[in-house]
Order: sequence, then C-alpha cells, then structure tokens
Amino acid sequence: MDLRNLVLVSKEGWLGLSCTSTYVYVSDVENYVGPERVVDVTDVTKQKECKMKLKEFVDYYYSTNRKRVLNVINLEFSDTRMSNFVEAPDIVKKLSWVENYWPDDALLAKPKVTKYCLICVKDSYTDFHIDSGGASAWYHILKGETIFYLIKPASANISLYERWRSASNHSEMFFADQVDKCYKCTVKQGQTLFIPTGWIYAMLTAVDCLAFAGHFLHSISVEMQMRAYEVERRLKIVSLTQFPNYETACWYTGRYLLEKFKALHKSDQQPAPHLVQAAKILNSAFRSWTKKQALIEHEDELPEHFRPSQLIKDLAKEIRITENASKINKTELSASINMEEIHAVEKEEVLTPLPETPPLEKVQKKKIKTLKTLKPPKPPKVPKIPKPPKEPKPPKIPKVKEGGKKKGKKLKESVPPSIPDLDLLEAHTKEALTKVETPKKVKNSKTVINPPNKEIVAKQNDVEKFEVREQNKMKTEAKWKYK
Repeated sequence: MDLRNLVLVSKEGWLGLSCTSTYVYVSDVENYVGPERVVDVTDVTKQKECKMKLKEFVDYYYSTNRKRVLNVINLEFSDTRMSNFVEAPDIVKKLSWVENYWPDDALLAKPKVTKYCLICVKDSYTDFHIDSGGASAWYHILKGETIFYLIKPASANISLYERWRSASNHSEMFFADQVDKCYKCTVKQGQTLFIPTGWIYAMLTAVDCLAFAGHFLHSISVEMQMRAYEVERRLKIVSLTQFPNYETACWYTGRYLLEKFKALHKSDQQPAPHLVQAAKILNSAFRSWTKKQALIEHEDELPEHFRPSQLIKDLAKEIRITENASKINKTELSASINMEEIHAVEKEEVLTPLPETPPLEKVQKKKIKTLKTLKPPKPPKVPKIPKPPKEPKPPKIPKVKEGGKKKGKKLKESVPPSIPDLDLLEAHTKEALTKVETPKKVKNSKTVINPPNKEIVAKQNDVEKFEVREQNKMKTEAKWKYK
C-alpha cells in the first residue's frame, strides 16, 4: 500500500482491521467506555468545543428533538474495555513510531492516538484541517456514511491554508473555494479510508454515523510531517486531536535509526533510502530544537537520560558512512555497466551476425543472373585457330597481315643469300611452313569449342588461299634471289 496516496478499502479483513462485532451501538460505547467519561464535543454551528459527560451526549444522541448539531470526534478508547473489540490495521502496527520505538518503561506515557471513536449526528461537519503533527489517519465507518473533502498538501495549498486558518473569520469561508482542486470521497458502511500525511480535509455526515479512526507517524513522509508540525506551531493551533509529545516521538525514532544504521554497517549492509532521508530530516530538526535560543521551548519534550548533542553527532556520522558507501556502489555499478557494454561491443564485433538471407525466389533470381554474366574461361592463345564465340563467341582470328609480315621477315632473315641449290631452299621453306601451321598443344583444356558455322568456314578457306599465295610468293622471291 502506498501511504503517499489516498486509499479506500471496501473490506476490513484486507487491512488486518477487525471489529469483533458490527452490532455496536452508541449505547454500547457508553457502557464500555463509562458514562462518567468527560468527552470533547464540537458545536457544529459555532465550530466551538465544549466538554460533556458521555452519558449526557448519549442522551442527546437518542433524543428526538435535537436543537443543536453536536458531534464527538476525539474519544480515544485504547485504555478502555472497548479496545478489545477493535484492532487497528496491520500497516499501522508495522509503521507507527509510537507503537514500535516508544519504550514501554519511559517516564512519559505513549501518546494515545491509535483508537478513536467518532459519534456524529446528521449534518455534522468538521472544517478543513491538517491532522496534528502531519500524522496519517485511517477511518473505518461502522454505521452510516461520511463524506470527505480532500485537498493535496502541495506547497501552494499549504500556504493558502495557513493564510486562511490565520484569518479571524475563517469559519465563515469555505476553504475549498480558494484552491484549484478538491476531491470528494464518500465512505460508506464497512469501508476504510487512509488519508496520507499533510492532506487538508473536511468531513460532512449526511446521516447519523458511528466510526473508528486512528492517527500514526511513520518514516515514509517525514518531510511533510515536519512541515505540517511547523505550520501547526506557527498558527498555535490546539486541536481536539492533538498529537501529544510529537517531538519526543521524533527523538525516540532518531535513536532507533542510529542503532539500526550501526547494526547494518557492521554487517556490511546499507539502510533503505527512505530511512536515510528520514534520518537527515530528523537530525536537522534536532539541531534546530537544541540551539540556545530554541532549547527553552523544546527541552520539555526531550526524553530522559538523552544526550542530544552526542545523538546528533553519531547519527550524522552514520549518515555519512551510508552516503559514502552508496557513492562507491554507484561508481562500481557504473564501471561494471561500462565493462558490460565494452564486452557486448566486443562480442558484436567478433560475432557479427550474418546478413539476413533474402527469400528463396530472390536468391534464385540472383543466381540465374550471375550465371548469365559469367564468361567462359579464355582458352590459351593458339595461332591460326579461331577463339570460341560469345554465347557462344567465335574465337578471335589473328590479323594475318601482321603475322604474315612478321613471319616473312623471319624467313627473310633465316634464308642465307648464298645457297646455290634450289632443292635445299624448297626443303627449308616447307619446314618453316609446317612449323607455322602446326598449333601448340593445349594441356588439359576443358573448354569446349562449338563447331564453326558457315561464316567461320568461309573465313578459314580465305586464310588457306592467302597462305598458298604467300608460299608461292616466297618461292618466287627465293628464285629471284638465287638468280
């Protein structure tokens, strides 16, 4: 449960709240508490308090002719027989400073703020207020229903409340008209409402109502509790539900936090952040309460056998230890996070994910394209033999003129001018021609040459005719030289 927000609960069992009997009437309250008990009664019309015996108020409650509208809102019954019929919610028992940190053997008795009985007649109204000491409150409606008007404890709203409450005619002004937003919550029979620290609220009873309530201080909203307490002191408000010995409760809580912090630090553990924040606020308040000019006002609430200066010093030391440890933890955490990021980057670099494979159809298309663009391996250059065609490519035919000229030159150089025998010259010419015509063997050529078409055959025939003419020309040249 988040005690920083309003909480409305429909079933009492969910909270650990228990009322042993729902058949409790106002007359039963008189019997269990005592008819002679003097109670504070509020005159709703005049918004003033008066005192009355409980027996007299019960007679008024059951009378048919009510000339005034009276209600009782602060009948604390924790020390009476009626206390056995009502158990406060579990969260109150768990978090309450008074219930947990106030020693049972203290000279000052525990403040009695845990169990209140509210007896409100029809049209009863309690004007806007902040519970004493900024305490949180719980209300359980046993019979009837109550309408709550609630305003958040924002800084602007608290300032407006302080100004409104300090006015002499504040009871004639409806405070909700001065704020931006006011919430209305109707709590019906059997329901329980939790009101957080510092909330400003009023109550209207549409029908006769019997309810139980309680106030408690806790460590979750210490800052707001202190602010509400300071407002209360400045306004010098003495409410019917005053939280007695508020500062004493703070001192006992400070001592508890000091002992808890020491125990945690010995076991290399750290306190919860909200407890550290509570300790800071309390220690700041302790310093202001123990100053020379302020000590006279606050020394009455200082617990017996307390050494306030030592407590302030020790608590400040433990807070520093906690803060230093948290700084070290933050640096170590940030360093570990950085190392993890570095390792993650390294892993990404080493194990870069493969690019996503496109769909099968696209892959097939790409494969087909690559097969089309692939060129067959070029065969080794073979003189006088055409190259394979493109798709299929015909082999490139070497230029005959250049080859013929070169070969002619070589033959010219190789033929000696002083050979007198014509038969030797012819034999040499035939041998040279056979060398030119025979191609070089290709080792393991895997290229398949397609059969030449008609154009290629015609070209080859032209080449052969040209070679014959060249041979005849060379013979005539040789004969000419011989002559």
